Amino acid sequence: MPPSDLSAQEQTYWSELEDLTENLLDELKKGGWLKNETEFAAHNTHKASGQMLEISARFNGHMATAKALNEAFQSKNSQLTSCLVGLGVGFTKDNVGNAWAYDMFSVFIETTEMLRNHLLLILRTNKNPFKPRMTLGQLFTAIKTQCPQYGPKFVTEVNVGLRNAFSHDLYWMRKRSDESIELCYVEELGGSDFVAPLADIMTVIAKQELLTTCVVEVLGKKAQSGYFK
Repeated sequence: MPPSDLSAQEQTYWSELEDLTENLLDELKKGGWLKNETEFAAHNTHKASGQMLEISARFNGHMATAKALNEAFQSKNSQLTSCLVGLGVGFTKDNVGNAWAYDMFSVFIETTEMLRNHLLLILRTNKNPFKPRMTLGQLFTAIKTQCPQYGPKFVTEVNVGLRNAFSHDLYWMRKRSDESIELCYVEELGGSDFVAPLADIMTVIAKQELLTTCVVEVLGKKAQSGYFK
């Protein structure tokens, strides 16, 4: 089930993601790429699943904090700024928003890693193109190749370049003439700059969180229904 606090637009997006994820899993299964329950036991996947549950609990706690921060900065920005600046511990009017922005960037890294780890957990990774410890980009390239019907659409839901920029610290922010903030990033130093309003980046991050949450939810339901037998 989707989270109870989704907007109508988010509920629509969740439904689309749910259908896409189920179709992708069926395509992977048809291609023989999904482990069955016997293989889960043989590859110690049950232990890994238990560890993922512990990681998910920590992840869910961070998501709750991130949502609270997002709500605070969106609806109580002036009060929050005044409060933090008034503490006299180094916050200024210009840097208060960094606490929110940097946490949201770390959320993006976490959600993409959570997605990668769950997919690698269910995939047969003992032969090409799927291998253990693949990067997100390598994994998505393989999915797109092996699942030509639903793979390309699924892959486009994640901005791998942005994720890598956050992970490798290849981004910066600057203020525009209208006082709005834009985020710039590169996939490697010396490469082309990608530029987007910070508000648009936050939308990308929110959609990525929904995608990961949806995939984890679908996988849980599939496991309970005997899908992997």
